[in-house]
Amino acid sequence: MTVSTDPSAKEMLTAMAESSSIHGVSRWVTSKHWYQRGLWLLVFIGATCGASYQLWRLFESYTSYPVKTSVELDFSQLQFPAVSFCNMNPIKASQLSKTSNETQNSLQVTSKKKRSTDSISYPSSDTWKFPYILKRLKMTSTKYETKVFKSKNKTHARRKKRNSVISTTSTYDASSSGNLSGNYSGDITTPWYGGSGTSSGQTTGSSGSGTSSGQTTGSSGSGTSSGQTTGSSGSATYSGQTTGSSGSATYSGQTTDSSGSGTSSGQTTGSSGSGTSSGQTTGSSGSATSSGQTTGSSGSATYSGQTTGSSGSGTYSGKTTDPGYSGSGHSYGHTTTDWSYSDYSWANGDGGSGSYSEFLTEMESQSKMVKDVWNTRVDTFKTEFQNNDIITRQEVGHDISDMLISCAFNGIKCYKENFTLFQSLEYGNCYTFQDTSYVTKQSGPLLGLRLVLNIETKEYIQNYMDATGLRLVIHEPGTLPFPEEEGFTLNPNYETTIGMRMLTIHRASEPHGSCESGKEFFDLFGIKYTIPACLKLCQIREIIERCHCKPSTSSLDLGIDDLNVFDSCMDRDATLHCEDYVIYKIENQHISCNCRSPCNQIVYKTSLSGRTWPNHEYLVGNILPEICGVDSKQWYFESLCNVTTSLTPTNLTGIQENFLKALIYYEDLNYEKITEEPLYDGFQLISDIGGALGLFMGASILSFVEVLQFMIELLNFLRHKIVSRRLKKTKVINLKDNNLFNVGTKA
Repeated sequence: MTVSTDPSAKEMLTAMAESSSIHGVSRWVTSKHWYQRGLWLLVFIGATCGASYQLWRLFESYTSYPVKTSVELDFSQLQFPAVSFCNMNPIKASQLSKTSNETQNSLQVTSKKKRSTDSISYPSSDTWKFPYILKRLKMTSTKYETKVFKSKNKTHARRKKRNSVISTTSTYDASSSGNLSGNYSGDITTPWYGGSGTSSGQTTGSSGSGTSSGQTTGSSGSGTSSGQTTGSSGSATYSGQTTGSSGSATYSGQTTDSSGSGTSSGQTTGSSGSGTSSGQTTGSSGSATSSGQTTGSSGSATYSGQTTGSSGSGTYSGKTTDPGYSGSGHSYGHTTTDWSYSDYSWANGDGGSGSYSEFLTEMESQSKMVKDVWNTRVDTFKTEFQNNDIITRQEVGHDISDMLISCAFNGIKCYKENFTLFQSLEYGNCYTFQDTSYVTKQSGPLLGLRLVLNIETKEYIQNYMDATGLRLVIHEPGTLPFPEEEGFTLNPNYETTIGMRMLTIHRASEPHGSCESGKEFFDLFGIKYTIPACLKLCQIREIIERCHCKPSTSSLDLGIDDLNVFDSCMDRDATLHCEDYVIYKIENQHISCNCRSPCNQIVYKTSLSGRTWPNHEYLVGNILPEICGVDSKQWYFESLCNVTTSLTPTNLTGIQENFLKALIYYEDLNYEKITEEPLYDGFQLISDIGGALGLFMGASILSFVEVLQFMIELLNFLRHKIVSRRLKKTKVINLKDNNLFNVGTKA
């Protein structure tokens, strides 16, 4: 019989432990006394726990993706920044007649009514379906020639009307309009005039006869009401929640009815009168047929749904808050007359931080702010100027051909063709000087950009501009400037020296950072990504999606395909308030635009200095001869160019106020480079893991090979044991010694 000589489990474990390079294991196994083995066992367990905790902290630090910031100084040839400037006067006085009548008349306005929020109603629906698909935003250089924003004649009237008396208590002579008689006294939200019409939704109507669904408040007229109804003198049949008084009636339920006859069922409290009322109804003179929630007064109309309407006949479909005008017709969906989205459903159910109630509170506080007449007129003029189409704004603005007297970059003359036009809502025509080939090889003002400009002070609109000047922005090439928010102002009759130092910032990308690469942004709009541009586009997108109108304060260069399918937010009170509300939520960060910092950014640090410029000698000897020698520029100084006698100091002083000079240059070609880099990468993690294991357990990468070998041998041992138990024991017999063979021989 063969006897197995395989080692036992104890022998195998002992052999592995004695040869292990992990400190403590061999001591634990080879110690002869129990207290020695117990001590080493406790030490080994403690070291294992310490190493595990250290490894957990290392992984935690690695997965937090920390960054380090390094600052370097470098020297090289530098690309010249983009320089944009705007004459702060948006319209030439001589070209004002080309603008709309509203723009011209706004200069005579002495007051501007504020955007009131008192007349806002809250409909039952808290959703706002939008049937149009928001098309891809993009900006192209040809958009100025192909896109013309229509100027609607109704805008001016709408803007004035929205600021009319909104919540007042008045006495209304109903006999003067429509099919009605008597006087109406009470709270009104908008003026209504007699007539006939059909409307769906919540309705505020005027005296007369009509059919209304919903909650109804009616005065002097006839009709039938179903739902919650408030009516006044007359006969009526009310079905729903009704309150009425005085008259003879048959009441079932709680009802208060007023003079007239009617039928009411439900909870009714009645006094002197006849009628039957269903629900809670308040009715007075007149009869009406009403279903739903309706407020109606003099005039005849049929109302269905949630509507605020006034004189006129027509059919309204949807939820509408809009005054009607005499006439007849039908309108559904998106039109310039009756738009089914011009209600306040965007405000319904909007609670919590940044809610509509908080917005109303802030608007109320702003309405109490004192505003002088001049700034009020300026704001009105800006609004009206923006309503002119873009082609008109370009034609009436200052042209680079007239403004540019001389230009030089790196000592080489530049021309008007080197400047690109863009539009500013506040300043009109603006121009940018930029090109990738503009590189500065030396520092100092001699090799920078030198501009001499004529700001044409005679063309300034006196009722709009309180001073003269030029707005200038220095920005990274390829980015969109915002002169209303960035840059600085240059004074006329002054030479401004602007020294620059360049700073480059490189931020860490994901997962170590959350910067924006700007690739998708550039593909969509053709400009480099910046936070201001992102915020402007976010504002436009949110206003269109939430208010379904064209923003009235959007940048003209950030265009939208088919933007003219939308009415201006200025056209309706509801959309106007919605636009203000969206801007409020964005400014207070209740709407997240997720505008992250760009991964690569160039910042220009500037220092300004200046002096009075030009003196009389330089003006007469250099500037005027250059102007008078160019036919296209003689028109502005035509009287001076034709003067044969010498100019008086008084004349020269007046001429000096037209000119300014700007010197823009690098103070030094050394530039700072701020770079964010991963502080803790994978190589550092591996190094720290080795240090922690070596410190606590004396282990190395070879120790892991030993552990792997031990696990393989242990698996083989267990497999061998399992297989051995399944095999039957085999007994070996020597045939020569077997007695069975010997039996036959003996016989």
